[in-house]
Amino acid sequence: MDTLVKPEIAIGARIADIRRKAGQKQLPFAAALGVSPSAYKNYERGVRQPSLELLIKLCVEFGADPGWLLLGQNSLNADLAKKIEAAIEYVENHLEQEGKTGSPSKKAKAAALLVRLLSQDQPDEGMMQSTVELACD
Repeated sequence: MDTLVKPEIAIGARIADIRRKAGQKQLPFAAALGVSPSAYKNYERGVRQPSLELLIKLCVEFGADPGWLLLGQNSLNADLAKKIEAAIEYVENHLEQEGKTGSPSKKAKAAALLVRLLSQDQPDEGMMQSTVELACD
């Protein structure tokens, strides 16, 4: 077993599984995610942890279940799972209402920022709208 891979960091193996299911090799997959090939390889090996933005991008673009991606099971901390789902839905709905599409990368960035906003006690609706607009323009 590779000594760099820690059992508790099996997220890299799940990221590799998403890539294989998408039928891609590491280099084009890294490019599609907007990360360097070396950073991507380190994600798969468990040497480096992906950002929240990258994890959300994997869920948005490749349909990965957040619970499975983060924990290897189909259940995630219910509160965090709800925030992630709500953020993704909010971004999609807001863009649809504005008649915009937004790239998957920008949608993931907006959703990652919204998850942070939703972690506040009372997120401001105006701040949420501005976040989506800035991230997706």
